[in-house]
Amino acid sequence: MDVLKIRNDFPSLSCVMDDGTSIVYFDNAATTLKPKCVLDSINDVYKNSFGNANRGSHTPGVRASIVVDDARECVKNFIGSKSKRNIIFTKGATESLNIIVFSYAMNNLKKGDEVLIGIDSHHANFVPWQVLSERKGINVNYFYVDEFGEIIMDDFLKKLEKSPKIVSFTPITNTFGVVHDYKKIIELSKNSGAKVVVDASQSMTHVKFNVEDDKIDFLVFSGHKIFAPQGVGVLYASSSVINSMEPFLYGGDMIDYVFEDEVTFKKYYEAFEGGSQNISSIGGLRSAIDYINSIGFDEILEYENLLKKYFVDKSNDIEDFILYGPKDLNKRVCVFSFNIKDVHSHDTSTILDSYGISVRSGHHCAQPFMRSLSINSTTRASLCFYNTFDEIDYFFDKIAKIKEILKIWGD
Repeated sequence: MDVLKIRNDFPSLSCVMDDGTSIVYFDNAATTLKPKCVLDSINDVYKNSFGNANRGSHTPGVRASIVVDDARECVKNFIGSKSKRNIIFTKGATESLNIIVFSYAMNNLKKGDEVLIGIDSHHANFVPWQVLSERKGINVNYFYVDEFGEIIMDDFLKKLEKSPKIVSFTPITNTFGVVHDYKKIIELSKNSGAKVVVDASQSMTHVKFNVEDDKIDFLVFSGHKIFAPQGVGVLYASSSVINSMEPFLYGGDMIDYVFEDEVTFKKYYEAFEGGSQNISSIGGLRSAIDYINSIGFDEILEYENLLKKYFVDKSNDIEDFILYGPKDLNKRVCVFSFNIKDVHSHDTSTILDSYGISVRSGHHCAQPFMRSLSINSTTRASLCFYNTFDEIDYFFDKIAKIKEILKIWGD
């Protein structure tokens, strides 16, 4: 992989702090940078495909419709769906998960039914289920992880004995970057009779999903996690569930006929895309997926595995550096949650920012997970294939100075 060439594809990598310091962007688990091809595709939509998709026969409107249709076909191929009619465009993974809860579960589950959620889930996969529980009397249960963030299989299997109607989990966590055996989780869940929801927000550049072969009922992800613009996400709903879902938003383009006293709705994805679509972001998603494919999954993983090993090896040389997550590097990606002994994570991130290093601190929208491990907060560095070994060296050079800096501040 030619990393320097790839870095030239991302204009944001030339961004500097107010004092001219170069920015080292280590917050890719929160959102990724956008390659020039994605920025160009957004601009092209506003210049040439500026009509409203599926709203008219004029050329700009037809072009906009083609942008959306081509993107849907691209996503279909990217996740291994047989049909693009199962691909619903949303604002992001949070909206996608809410649609699953309030369009499918609300109408297909009854009081007393069981839903099983991974404790390491993002709040977006937690809160909607809790609201559903309050409104409909659904029992929400959780399967837990050990101190390294790995699923405790005995606990998971015991929870499956309650025959949950839905199992919802994330294959790769946004906190510790743990890689779960998602195929095993799906297989066990399906064998118990559950529908499976996969929150793939952190997984799409690490796992080559095939929703048909993997027998996934629902899969969600956000575009901005995979180099696409903010404001676009995907909900895949299998043919076995999509027409058992009630519309989520009501309005234009998701109807067949409207009378004074009656309305009929479209089927498949069209029932869930009411209102004007975010055409530029949808087009940007297609460009982002094309960009990923142009590099190749194997090349990305090979390089990121090198970054991962280098980061962990460097961390072992830093006194009082506490790295969370699996010891086995094959069970994690380039997402590193850490603390420095006796230093608050917010202080760590603030000091690093003064050197131009962008990291995340806090509970990472996963309070139940953090609480289950008795961790208040961590600092998180998350790397991508446009990051470099030199940036890791710079990062650890500044990490080594943090306690000294805090002592000076204290004096």
